[in-house]
Amino acid sequence: MQTINQYLLGCCTLLAVTGCAQQPDTTPAERLDTRLRRCVEQGLVLLGHQDDLFYGKYWNRWESGREQSDIRAVAGDYPAVLGVEIGCIELGDTLSLDRVPFRLIREGIAEHHRRGGVVTVSWHAANPATGGNSWDVASAGGTVARMLEGGDLHILAREWLSRVGDFLASLRDDDGEPIPVIWRPWHEMAGEWFWWGAPYCSPEEYRALWRMTFDYLQHERGLTNLLWAISPGFTDRCKTGYTDYYPGDDCVDLIGIDIYQYGSGSDFRDLTRRRLEHLAEMARSHDKLLALTETGCEAIPDSEWWTATLRPALDDVPVAYVLLWRNAWDRDKHYYAPFEGEASADDFRTFTTDERIGLLGDLNALGN
Repeated sequence: MQTINQYLLGCCTLLAVTGCAQQPDTTPAERLDTRLRRCVEQGLVLLGHQDDLFYGKYWNRWESGREQSDIRAVAGDYPAVLGVEIGCIELGDTLSLDRVPFRLIREGIAEHHRRGGVVTVSWHAANPATGGNSWDVASAGGTVARMLEGGDLHILAREWLSRVGDFLASLRDDDGEPIPVIWRPWHEMAGEWFWWGAPYCSPEEYRALWRMTFDYLQHERGLTNLLWAISPGFTDRCKTGYTDYYPGDDCVDLIGIDIYQYGSGSDFRDLTRRRLEHLAEMARSHDKLLALTETGCEAIPDSEWWTATLRPALDDVPVAYVLLWRNAWDRDKHYYAPFEGEASADDFRTFTTDERIGLLGDLNALGN
């Protein structure tokens, strides 16, 4: 007589042979994870740009009324990854931290998804204890603890998470299906510039904050479109940021690092490469994706920065994507990607023709 295991094995084999096996449905986030892993397997590093569809060095969409892109103007194609910021959504505002109407952010996410692109969302939350912004750290000690269950700011924290959840749940494609996004809350916690940073929040409190955010959005709200990314940012505490503050494999999908050039190009190149190599081992051991979640050199002082500095930093490292920070339309020297007429534009075009660097068309060529 067949054992139960033999019987089940036979049934599964028959279903597979006849083509009738039904695979369980995957969530939008799981499909995005699979797509990014395919890029890594193919050796393609997707190129991203923060707020690319909403403003650039000399324009913004809400005044011009038309779509533009600094990356497309220089390289002939959109970035594969669109970064967006939803700071101030928690306050119920209509404009983001960078003064972009949330209506346009939602529209831009849908447009980029419709074209086949990937979206990553960051959240620079206001300080619930003071009413200041993310950088208000003058009296930040104890704020995170007060947000946790039992704290006097817990009800407010849940109200803020509810508004965040409403926005993330509103991201829908033309068929009404949830649009997947790489969700990157509470980032750069190893630094001291945000009120949830290391000097103001113990590792245990940070992990509890992350877990509270995860449980609310993932379980209470039932959102299926979030790929959770953690990115401590580069500081002297960088290594412990990935161990002491790591909330657990069940609530992290992608391991990232935010690292910018402040010194020489060679120092940045070597440092970035070392950090990515170190993180690649952690990503492998935890079966997570790896990304350079923020990077760049403000005002790009080297006309060959793309091919001489950034590209070598990525050699042989299994990075899913690289996100350049924004080109601020209202600040003279605050830009991280080339625009028409910028000194490094020609080198950027050379950089984006490298077979390992992927713009939107290169991503779409791999299929969904």
